[in-house]
Parts: sequence; structure tokens; C-alpha cells
Amino acid sequence: PLGRILDVRGRAAQLESSIQQIDARIERIRIDQDRVRNNLNSVDQNGELGRTYVERLRSQEVEIATLETDRARV
Repeated sequence: PLGRILDVRGRAAQLESSIQQIDARIERIRIDQDRVRNNLNSVDQNGELGRTYVERLRSQEVEIATLETDRARV
């Protein structure tokens, strides 16, 4: 029984660590998105740089959705 309890606690710690890593990655993406949105307001959104910023935001949104799905599975 004690071994089982230790196994469960160890697994819980691993899961908590995974969740924290996912949350930290999502937070870093959101900070970057704020920066990119500010930059996007300073350029022509239809120009090459503007399209680059929009594509970056789009890919980050996909990554956030994937991370949120991964978090729910943990």
C-alpha cells in the first residue's frame, strides 16, 4: 500500500509539472502575441511584414489550441 501511495504521488507530481510547463508556454505565446499585435498596428497589414505578423498570430493560435487540448488530456 505505501508503495502504491508513493507511485500515485509521483505520478501526480509529474502531471502537475506537465501542466505547469504547458501553462508557461501558453503565457509566453500570449506575451509574444501582445508584442506582435502592437507591431502589427505600426505597419501596413496588407504589406509583407503585416502578413508575416498575421501569419505568426495565426500559427500561435493553433499552437495555443493544441496546448490547451494537451493540458486537458493531462
